Amino acid sequence: MPPNTKNRVKVYHLNAEGAWEDQGTGFASIHEKCVYCHAEEGNQLILEAPISLDDIYQRQGETIISWNDPHVRMDLALSFQEAENCQILWEELCSVQGRTEAVGAFRPESPTFSGVADDNGGVGADLPDPDMENLEEIAKTVENCTMFQREPLALAFTRQGFLKKLIELGSMCEDLENIEGLHQLFRIFKGAMMLNGNCLLELLLSDEFLLDIIGCLEHDPDLLESQKHREFLTSTAVFKEVVPIRDDRVLCRIHQNFRVSYLRDVVLAKYLDDHTFASLNSLIFFNHVEIVNRLQADNQFLDELFHRLFAPDVELSTLRDLVAFVQELCSLAKNLQMLSRSAFYKSLKERRIFALLETHLAHRDLSVRLSIIDIINGLLAHESSICRSVMMEQDPKCRLFGVLVDQLFADNDAGMKSQLAEVLRMLLDPELMEGASEKDDFLNIFYEEYMNRLVSCISSGQAVKDKMAQHNADSTLQLESDETLVAHTQNQVCEVLAFCVQSHGYRIKYFILRHNVVQKALRHVSSSGKATHLTMAVIRFVRACVGLKDEFYNRHMIKNNLFEPLMVAFVANGSKYNLFNSAVVEMVDFIRRENIKTLVNHLVESFRKCFEQIDYVATFRDLIIRYEQNLEGETQEHPDQMTRSPQRGPTRRVVESDDEAYFNESDDEAPEEANGRDVDDRPGMVQLVNYDDDTGSPPEKKPLFLQRFSCSSPPLARASPRHPCRP
Repeated sequence: MPPNTKNRVKVYHLNAEGAWEDQGTGFASIHEKCVYCHAEEGNQLILEAPISLDDIYQRQGETIISWNDPHVRMDLALSFQEAENCQILWEELCSVQGRTEAVGAFRPESPTFSGVADDNGGVGADLPDPDMENLEEIAKTVENCTMFQREPLALAFTRQGFLKKLIELGSMCEDLENIEGLHQLFRIFKGAMMLNGNCLLELLLSDEFLLDIIGCLEHDPDLLESQKHREFLTSTAVFKEVVPIRDDRVLCRIHQNFRVSYLRDVVLAKYLDDHTFASLNSLIFFNHVEIVNRLQADNQFLDELFHRLFAPDVELSTLRDLVAFVQELCSLAKNLQMLSRSAFYKSLKERRIFALLETHLAHRDLSVRLSIIDIINGLLAHESSICRSVMMEQDPKCRLFGVLVDQLFADNDAGMKSQLAEVLRMLLDPELMEGASEKDDFLNIFYEEYMNRLVSCISSGQAVKDKMAQHNADSTLQLESDETLVAHTQNQVCEVLAFCVQSHGYRIKYFILRHNVVQKALRHVSSSGKATHLTMAVIRFVRACVGLKDEFYNRHMIKNNLFEPLMVAFVANGSKYNLFNSAVVEMVDFIRRENIKTLVNHLVESFRKCFEQIDYVATFRDLIIRYEQNLEGETQEHPDQMTRSPQRGPTRRVVESDDEAYFNESDDEAPEEANGRDVDDRPGMVQLVNYDDDTGSPPEKKPLFLQRFSCSSPPLARASPRHPCRP
């Protein structure tokens, strides 16, 4: 269809920020009940909008047609170069809709809207004086306005005395029990909020008008009876000052924020659009910033606050309120600019907030402990350097680590244990540390002084029970059993260990080697394959070690046969599709995909018989294929290893650990001759390393894992292909 070159237009659509975006210039036409617009350059189609039979189209001035398209759910507008062409297309549009006169047509003689389009596509607007007879007309005007009319309508509301007259009419309607008038006022004030004009919102939400406007919004025509919002705000909701606030500006902003939040979340919750909702949020946000800045600058207020917090005879209810106030203050401080936020936390540091945190982290009241841990979270999230610098100045150094670990063991609330473990992870996160020196000093102290204490619960839960018994002497509120809380503690410690494996490099590596941490953790894997929380945490820890693809971890796990408990539980689990099954399958698939050769060889050589019996997933068959491919590749790369002459000296290799004690031997030697004497006595062989007697090649036997699953086939080690590099 060739474009109509007479109707030159610009196409606009309303974006998410409430601004009109130019989509291009072209030529508009109506064809087969659709509005088309082809670009003037290239003749590309930039608009195809089916004509709706509903009354959604409106004229804005003499050259603009706008509508909210139900098909794309977007506000669209056509701005014509010539008013005559706009009128022609408007008449065609009305004809397709079957109307002789469009309801939304532009009429210069209209008493409500008059004027012509301005540069932004808006029109001049006016509202009749508010009285009983005009309430319905004002309500319809506000509710049916388009995007172009919002700004002039908002200005009309702000003219001198207009809002005051509407509020007086609301009081009159309540006195006369004029329900219809109250419903019209609800529509007017709801529509005024939705206009989202900055000046208008500032006026509507001011202390002078806000409470009266909320009173008018009590009479929602969609509800069977009127609400009692004013009664709640003035009588039910009570403002409590834990410390007297003498700044009237701060008090004003606190009250305004509470009422605006109530308006947003209760009164107009089902009516607000995204733009108005964002505007209310912005007002609340900037009020919060002003509140924190002014309280931070009030030294008298902060001094009195911390004096009450450290008072030895403070009552429990008062302490709850004081700590909750500090928690709220820290929560609001995260909205400050970086310099202001740093100054805020430094002022708290000067008033010994860390001593407060240490003292009350083990408080017998759960609400106090939760508030304290939330304050610590905020400190670490935004000013972790301040927290670490204070810990390095403590005596002993980093004493807070010990308090956190002890409370992780002692707390009788599972949710609190999770938050304590999260705090430990944040403290140990190298990405939040500034400079290599801070990182080294801080982590060295933790691994030397506190890591042993943290992992002590992995081998035995008695340390957790002892701490809980000591802590619960003054508290009887415990929702879970001791065994459940011990398991939850071990769960969280495993999560911390997995994080350390991923983040701390050599420190955690040598700690795991010295203390056999993985072996101790695997004792908690259920032999039945039941996917408990603790079992899954242990698997995540093992998976973190495997995921590094570090030969150190690989050799350690092979030497201690640490995959056996997992495979025993995996076979016991059968074909059940649960978290445990998925976790083990994923770990094996990762080893196969990344071709971690030492682990591929170990798994297949140790558990091949059982892998061959698993047919509900292809992962294990693919692992065996990868193992055989690796063998073939090594044979092709070193073909002379199978026919090496005995006169040639052994190929020297670097012995990296005790579990790699292999000797080089000549395969040309007669079997009976080789079997009749020790390897080191053979001609031409030189012993490279002195090994202990117990590290020699043991007689071949079935692994413990296979002994549990007896079968009539030969031992698994003999059924698998012989590795060309091993005797």
